[in-house]
Amino acid sequence: MESRERVHRAIRREGPDRPARDIWLLPATEPALGPALTAMLERWPIDFAKTGFCQWPDDGDKFRVGESRDHWGSVWSNVSDGLLGIVTGFPLGGEHVPDDWQPPFDAIGPATENLPRQIEEMSGDRFRLGGGIELFHRMCWLRPMDRILMDLLLAPENFQNLLQPVVRFFDALLERLLELDLDAVLLVDDWGTQRQLFMSPGDWRKHFRPHYSRWARECHRAGKMCLMHSDGHILPILPDLAEIGINALNCEVDCMGLERVEEARGSLCLWGEIDRQNLLPRGTPEQVAAAARRYLEVVGRPEGGFILQSEIGPDVPLANVEALLGEWGMW
Repeated sequence: MESRERVHRAIRREGPDRPARDIWLLPATEPALGPALTAMLERWPIDFAKTGFCQWPDDGDKFRVGESRDHWGSVWSNVSDGLLGIVTGFPLGGEHVPDDWQPPFDAIGPATENLPRQIEEMSGDRFRLGGGIELFHRMCWLRPMDRILMDLLLAPENFQNLLQPVVRFFDALLERLLELDLDAVLLVDDWGTQRQLFMSPGDWRKHFRPHYSRWARECHRAGKMCLMHSDGHILPILPDLAEIGINALNCEVDCMGLERVEEARGSLCLWGEIDRQNLLPRGTPEQVAAAARRYLEVVGRPEGGFILQSEIGPDVPLANVEALLGEWGMW
C-alpha cells in the first residue's frame, strides 16, 4: 500500500495495511543528530510529504541567531540557530488597533507560486500536506497575547480590528491552497497552556470556532481533508473540533492524559504524539519504548483512527529515537 492511501485509510478508519507514521524535525535536529538519524528515517520512512507549505521570504530568519523583521512587520529575536525565535517587537502593540489596518495580502502570490512544482516533484507517493493557516498565532505575533485577552474583555473594538483582517488574509490564503494538488490543509494554532485553555471555552466558541468550522467545510467541499495542530491543554474543545469536521488532530497528549484524550476525541483521528518536552529528551530508551507501546494499546485499532507521530528536537538522544521508531516499526 502506498503512503498516500495509507494515511487516507488511517484517517477515515478504513483499515490501513500498517499504522501511518509521521516525524517532525526542527531545523536544528538533523545537524545535531547527523547521518544516524537519516539512516533511521530511511529504515522507518514517514508517510507524509509536507510539500505544500507557504514559502514566506522570512521563514529562515526566524530560525537564525539575531533579530529580523517578518513580512507582517513583527520583529523576531533568536539566540539559538535552528530553533524558532520569539517576537519581541509587535507592530500593533499600542493602546489601539487602527480600524483601517490591513494584512500583507500581496505576499500570498509569491509565497505560493512555486508550490505546484514542489508538490509534484517532491511528494512521491506520500500524503500531500500543505498549510500556513495560523489565525491566533499571527494575532499574537502582531499584538502581545495579554493585550489581546484584555481586548477581548475590555476593548472589543480592538479585538475585532485585529481578528477580522487576519481572518480575511487566511481566507484568501486558503482559497489559493485549495487550488493545489494536496490531500489536506493544516490549521496551526496553539490554544492552551499546560493546564488549561488561554480563554474560556465559551469565548473560543464565540470568536474562533466559526472560522475553523468554515475553513473545514471549504476544505471538504474542495475534496480535501482539514487537519489541525494545537499545543497545550485543549481537552474542553476536542468535541468541538470533531463536530466542525477536523479530520485529524495533532496535540500534546501527555499534558491532558492519553485516556482522557481518547475518551473525548470522538471522530477525530489522533495524530500523535509522544511527550517531546520531557520523555524524549530526558527519558531512557526503555521508557520511550514503553510510552510508544502504551500509545498503541490505548488508541490503536485495526481500522485506524490514529497516526504514529512525534517531534524530534536536537536534544533527543539517538538511542531514544531508535527506541521510538523501532517500537512503532514492529506494527
